[in-house]
Amino acid sequence: MKLLKKSVNEKGGSTFLIQGALGAGKTALLDQCKKLAKDNGRETAIVYPPALWDPQELLQYLGGGTQSKITGVPGKVGVDAVVKAEGKLDLAIERQNPNTLKILENVKKPLLLILDEAQTLAKANKPPNKELEGITANVLNAIHNGSLKSSVVLLAAGLGPTEEAFSSLGISRFKAGCFIELGALGKNLNVP
Repeated sequence: MKLLKKSVNEKGGSTFLIQGALGAGKTALLDQCKKLAKDNGRETAIVYPPALWDPQELLQYLGGGTQSKITGVPGKVGVDAVVKAEGKLDLAIERQNPNTLKILENVKKPLLLILDEAQTLAKANKPPNKELEGITANVLNAIHNGSLKSSVVLLAAGLGPTEEAFSSLGISRFKAGCFIELGALGKNLNVP
């Protein structure tokens, strides 16, 4: 959590990876990190892999829905009473198509993105084509290297091949303290 606080204070970002066996407690650890982040003034969003390349999906996870802007469409409005009046109302819907990097650069508060089952980036949730794979790699690298204009941290967790999944998308190493390998939980836990 100390590294997370540092990234908030420095307006930077990073990627934290928690990798471990099934039942090691990764999801529970993500939940605790989410609570701590909220307590420290950071916005949090649980995302799934497509949010890394699909702007509309990312916006939904961030609570923004789709982005549309009303600017004008021709039409007429009439009032039929004792006096007939006609007016013209101009409305047009202009779709704004921001990409995922622009969305992340424009977040106002420090943001913690939480990605569980991140090992699926290599297979089940692999970007569907080379173009989207490149976009995903760019987004991951921008977060990982803290090169966004805003403070965005990615906290990812997954099974054994998760580090390889990140490596296949251009994240070949993690800063000290940003990669945690969890062992399996023992059967005899003494919890106070």
